[in-house]
Amino acid sequence: AKTIRGGSDDKPYLTDGQYVDTNEPIGAIFMIEAKDMDEAVQIALKHPGGYVGRYFGGGIEVRAFDHFEEMPRG
Repeated sequence: AKTIRGGSDDKPYLTDGQYVDTNEPIGAIFMIEAKDMDEAVQIALKHPGGYVGRYFGGGIEVRAFDHFEEMPRG
């Protein structure tokens, strides 16, 4: 996992590892398709939460998730 948080210079910063271990509910989940973790992080960096997190708390956690199989259409 990678975590994106708002920095003191209004730019997000990236750290390795999950955001936090908690039993609290998750605020939102966005599922994206990316070829690898680097591409997923670049997509996540476009979300405003990575920039305003220092004001409101929180951050964005990016995790690999490959438990779905593509279903045939039709």
